[in-house]
Amino acid sequence: MWPTCQSELKKLSSLISRITFSEKLYIYPNDVQSKMCGFMKKLFNLCLLFVWCNIALAQTKTFPIDETTQKITYTEVVNVEGVSKDELYARAKNLGILGNNIVKDNPAEGIYVYKGQINVTYPAPQLGQAHSGVVNYLVTIACKDGRYKYTITDFTHYSDKASGGKLEGALPECGKYTLKPEGWSSIKKQTMEYMDKFIVALKEKMNKPAVKTGSKDDW
Repeated sequence: MWPTCQSELKKLSSLISRITFSEKLYIYPNDVQSKMCGFMKKLFNLCLLFVWCNIALAQTKTFPIDETTQKITYTEVVNVEGVSKDELYARAKNLGILGNNIVKDNPAEGIYVYKGQINVTYPAPQLGQAHSGVVNYLVTIACKDGRYKYTITDFTHYSDKASGGKLEGALPECGKYTLKPEGWSSIKKQTMEYMDKFIVALKEKMNKPAVKTGSKDDW
């Protein structure tokens, strides 16, 4: 991505330099407006390309990518000394996930999987307007005695306006005209910021003893 951007930037920069020089020599009062419009259009395209290249470069550096799956993946093994597998699993169960959001609930294996969702708002193609949607993701918590491993992946954007699909894409799956680059970049930025806070909160909850729920006869 970046080498292509550099090549295009050099071409446009060279072209604008030649146009500027020729205008200084041959410009006449009658065609000042038309020449200036042409120059400004080329300058605008150069600036837009520069911004887009920087956005794309920043995004590839920021999201953690799994080498095997090539998916955005947040994962870590967290040590919790002296805590059993069953207790850690109970803590995962205490995260408050309900209903169809639970994908796998297996205490024997110590694996708990659920779906999460992030609400996002971002610039619409129409000037001055905004669209809203959600970013769906999958959380897997695998528990063993004294440690657990969380894995968060499968990030996809959905909206009834236009769905961008997998966040790994440089461009949204719905196309850049229905979800413009600024909007796609904003969705990714919000997801990164949310995940930073989410992981901190997850660790805090997994570090607290599980709430015991006994039967009504236990008194």
